[in-house]
This record gives sequence, C-alpha cells and structure tokens, in this order.
Amino acid sequence: MHAHAAIQICLSAYDTAVLENPDGEKVEGHTLVIKPGIEHRLFPNSKIMLVFVEPHSAFGQYLLRELDGDIGKLPSEIADSIDMNGPLEAALDDVFALLGILRTAVDPRLVQALWHLKKSAADRYFSEAAASVGLSAPRLRALAKEQLGVPLTKLLAWHQLNRAAKELAGGASLADAAYAAGYADQAHFTRSMRSLVGVTPKEARRPLI
Repeated sequence: MHAHAAIQICLSAYDTAVLENPDGEKVEGHTLVIKPGIEHRLFPNSKIMLVFVEPHSAFGQYLLRELDGDIGKLPSEIADSIDMNGPLEAALDDVFALLGILRTAVDPRLVQALWHLKKSAADRYFSEAAASVGLSAPRLRALAKEQLGVPLTKLLAWHQLNRAAKELAGGASLADAAYAAGYADQAHFTRSMRSLVGVTPKEARRPLI
C-alpha cells in the first residue's frame, strides 16, 4: 500500500487493471483514476501506463471535480477520446489537446508559492515562500490541503522524488540520484519512494538498465 501526492491515471491496454484500497475494496477498468493522498495497491496487467497529474494543474482540478469517489474511472468525455488501440504512450495526446482550454481554479498565491517551494523544502523557505505571496506559513499549508487534497509537505516530497527519478532515468547511480535530489542518504531516498510509489529505487531502476 502506498499513496501519491499527485493524481494517478492508470491506462491498461489489454486486460483491466485493478486498484485496491486498505479495506480490500477493488475497482477495475482500462482508465482508472485515484485521488492524491489515497492509499492503494495496484494490480496491473502486462501493458499499462501510469500518468501522474499535479493536483494544482488545470487537468488535475478538472479530475478532482469530476471523479466520483477516491478511486474511480476517467470521466466518459475524456475516456471516449482515448485511443487504446494505438501506442499506449500516445493515448493521451488528444486528451491534452482537448484540455488545453481549461484554466485552473487554484488560488494563484498557492501556485506561485509552489513554484518557489520546488527549489527547497526547508522550514525556513516555507516562511519565505508564504511571505512572498502575502500569506503566513500556516495559512499556506492550510490552503494547500484545502485545494489540493494533500499536505504541502507531501507534495514537496513528491517533487523531490520526481527529481531523483529523473536522475535515475538519466543513468545516475542510486546514491548519486539521492544526493542530487537532496536526500540525506540513499536509505532516505528508498523510504520515500516506497512510501510514495510502492517500490524501491532499486526496483524502479531495474527496467532502465
């Protein structure tokens, strides 16, 4: 069981994928969606693509409004525009074009503060980022939880993990990826990835070798 700080879309080309919550309840389908911060386990088939959507993005806000429950399926107007017969990595191309007209409803102060906080998650920087948009640090944290559905600290941990994942994809060793992303050590990197993604960095790196 693990929980993402982003919205996850599971596209399954052949057999249905299955998502299970901590109570053992399961949802299966070809276009599954799970809200941020919701613990789950994924049982994929042999061909699946995972797409992670930032909750403060226009697409993310749309999904949070339209999703019925914590784990569900893509809205039909989106699912119907997905071509599951072509290359899976191109399945969402038309969707992204369609959603280009969307605008996020997230407070612009929060969006600006997130841009600052992607640089550093230090407690000192929380106060600086909040002050730069006219908010206190507690109000910034509360606003993030209210509008994005996850604590701000978890969202920043997700961004840190994303930096490390990009280093791994670029050929860095586990230790070098951990250092580049700002983790205390490789063990810290491993604990964070297991908590946020459900696999260890070693397991995630295996397909890249």
